[in-house]
Amino acid sequence: MRAKGRPRHSRSVNVQDLTVRYGDAEILSGVTFSAESGQWTTIIGANGAGKSTILKAIVGVVPYDGSITFGKHAYRGRELARQVAYVPQRSEFPEGMTTAEYVLLGRTAHLNWFNHESKSDRDHVAAILDRLDLDSLADRAVAELSGGEAQRVGMARALVQEAGTLILDEPTSALDLGNQIAVLELVDELRVEHGLTVIAAMHDLTTASRFGHKTVLLEDGRVAADGPNAEVLSEELLSAHYGTPVKVMDAPDGGVVIVPLRQS
Repeated sequence: MRAKGRPRHSRSVNVQDLTVRYGDAEILSGVTFSAESGQWTTIIGANGAGKSTILKAIVGVVPYDGSITFGKHAYRGRELARQVAYVPQRSEFPEGMTTAEYVLLGRTAHLNWFNHESKSDRDHVAAILDRLDLDSLADRAVAELSGGEAQRVGMARALVQEAGTLILDEPTSALDLGNQIAVLELVDELRVEHGLTVIAAMHDLTTASRFGHKTVLLEDGRVAADGPNAEVLSEELLSAHYGTPVKVMDAPDGGVVIVPLRQS
């Protein structure tokens, strides 16, 4: 699936005293946590807690105060694009571009200014499209895809980028049940195979427990809890921060099942 000789550079991601403001509104305040190299860190929290903003800061989309380092290095611009691949909740798709052409854009960060994509790059795109069951859409206009198809295409573009860190913002929100598991299992396979560092904002707490190693819980732009899943995904903590009682039960295939309870 991957051309030989293209090393990944997986490093820990260290967020220190991160503060983000939009005008007079402070969205994040003093956020500090780390995502260990080769592991999957999940960020959870109620709507408006600041999950997406953290991810945008990590990939350089929004300005911030504080520091974000990869291992011991801080990156900007083109070098950051080589290190980090990002799948937003909604990708922007240009008119007139096919699915294959859009996914091929993921190779741009690895090209010199006057280089064109090679046959190896195109073969890599074809392999990723096949693994995400998108090969039949390769010649379709990307702007005409359904929501679920578009989300998988955005994932495909990030995967062909071959960055050591993969940032996912609600990666399965538009997918049906089967595709949710297929996409997340592929990400986890690549994490194991290549030592990827994965940071994902997720609403589905049960799914988060099955794939993540540690969880960061946000509340009102601050870290309310940070640690292994067993510590953060507890009935007491989740019930308090989500404002509704929940039941946490062992799942048959690992992780836990988190069920919100009726309050009446």
